[in-house]
Amino acid sequence: MNVQNLFQQGLKGSLIGVVALISSLSSGDRTLAQMTQQELDVNGVTVVASPYQGGAMHQLLIVEQLTNARACWSEQKNQTAANQTITVVNPLLADFDFSGICGRATDSNGFSVRMGGRDFDWRYTMQVVAQNGDLRLMARSTIKNQPIPDLLVGRVGGLTSGFAKINLEPGWRVTRRVAQGQLTGHFYLTSDRTLEQVIATMQPALGTPITSPEITPMAPVVFPIATPVPSSTPSSMPSNQPLVFSSPTLNSVPPSPEVLK
Repeated sequence: MNVQNLFQQGLKGSLIGVVALISSLSSGDRTLAQMTQQELDVNGVTVVASPYQGGAMHQLLIVEQLTNARACWSEQKNQTAANQTITVVNPLLADFDFSGICGRATDSNGFSVRMGGRDFDWRYTMQVVAQNGDLRLMARSTIKNQPIPDLLVGRVGGLTSGFAKINLEPGWRVTRRVAQGQLTGHFYLTSDRTLEQVIATMQPALGTPITSPEITPMAPVVFPIATPVPSSTPSSMPSNQPLVFSSPTLNSVPPSPEVLK
């Protein structure tokens, strides 16, 4: 049996799982159904593969530029040892007090998947995995016994042990969650296509199958934050705690979103 036939069989099973998943969304948490999204300036937000375990593994980091007071990150093109061109990102959040200047999210409490106007919340978890000579941002189903495939959301374009920009796949973008008409600090990886449409347009993976990496717990790495400098400009975001990069937690259920005041 060739790869195409295997894919078609898997796709049929996936669509059955999609029906069950959509049904659970429709009859599930009504709070999620009330969530909407706000569009963000594509130049004011960056999606980053953030290294941990000495660069052996990566996790998702989203950084947003809220004001022009200070730059929240810098970018530079770089050639890898395998002659791949990637965009190296230098997060500048540890260089100054970024309260009200930069927003950031480092785990499932800060971002989730939204497709076709539906909030998938904890049902998908975001992971950065190394596969076929590339770092890929994957949305992975956390629901057992439902054959929902992984979704490719973005890719770096090569391998690196440092910070690198993730280029989102066509149709994907970053938006912000709106709860009961109020902006929150929660980001969405957003596609206007429904889950059914996303899966229906998927192509069979011709390379090595993507497997979930084994996550080894590690102590959080805390980056010291500079002493806050008083400013006459009111902050549009809540004060941030010291920047913490820790290992991703699988199958975690984010709490109800905290509405920004």
